[in-house]
Amino acid sequence: MDRHEREARIAIILVSLPFPPMPVLACRGEDATDGVCSSHDLHAVMIATDMQRAVQGAITEEQQERRRDAKCMVLNAMHERIRLVLMRADGGDGPDVCEQCYDLLRDGLRSYWALYAHECSDVRICAIDSILPCDVVYKHMLAYVRANLGTEACGTDQQSYKTLLWLWLRTSFTRM
Repeated sequence: MDRHEREARIAIILVSLPFPPMPVLACRGEDATDGVCSSHDLHAVMIATDMQRAVQGAITEEQQERRRDAKCMVLNAMHERIRLVLMRADGGDGPDVCEQCYDLLRDGLRSYWALYAHECSDVRICAIDSILPCDVVYKHMLAYVRANLGTEACGTDQQSYKTLLWLWLRTSFTRM
């Protein structure tokens, strides 16, 4: 598989997973200064590494299947918890509901990432209100919501990250 095909597959995986882009604390540069990057950027690297390990035979089919099953369990548990929070809210759209769901997404992402070869479970995800429209995480979120819901659903690109998240949550977790 060439680089373009690999990147296309990774993009499809990221858009199809119920993990919107979130701001992750990361060390940057040689001086290891604190910075923030998009969870989708880090996740893309993890997926690419997993693909490469599979191609090189560094992981057996059985190991891949066990990891896939464990990931499905994480996704199913997270999905059910978010649906329960949204059902208890009974159509209300208070900020507490969105923040509760965001916390569940953060926990779910940590659990999901812990299943990669990197076993990356110490993930520091920033607060929902820390994301500004000028941030790369916001731009990734806007693209993620548009890919999942369509461009007309998002309106302008001046909505807050929290508004975009709430739109995606209500649509993705209550339409079943």
